[in-house]
Amino acid sequence: MAKCEAVQGGTSFIESLPEVKNRSYNRELGKDRHNIELWLKFVAHQDEMFLSLEGGDNSKKTRAERLTSRQLFERKMSILDKAISLNYSCVRLKIERLKIGMHLWDEDKWNVELREVEFKHVNDPEMWQGVLDVLESDTRRFNFVAQVCD
Repeated sequence: MAKCEAVQGGTSFIESLPEVKNRSYNRELGKDRHNIELWLKFVAHQDEMFLSLEGGDNSKKTRAERLTSRQLFERKMSILDKAISLNYSCVRLKIERLKIGMHLWDEDKWNVELREVEFKHVNDPEMWQGVLDVLESDTRRFNFVAQVCD
């Protein structure tokens, strides 16, 4: 039986549900654990999952049923930790982890993580570009003089 032309090439309503997309990402990552773009898309997709869980009538949800922003960041961090364990030399994943860590860690922990990334990838221009992007986007931590003089 042929598909209706309006549906061909598109996604159905069911396929566009965040939970279904989540399972699809998991399935694809199970097949190709070294696909960095897919890992990063999966991390970004967690925002959509968060919004779908937050959507609707929150007044009917119990406190335990509501997902907090901290839980969202912890979920993203968990995904990135898994991705990094499988792709240890990937700077892009580590930079993304630093971005998420800005929201989870205290300043001392964040600085330790930053120094570790800098130490392990000192000769990688992608790391330096990523670190500078992270630092300048965080007005609480960005201090150009401190970055140059340290």
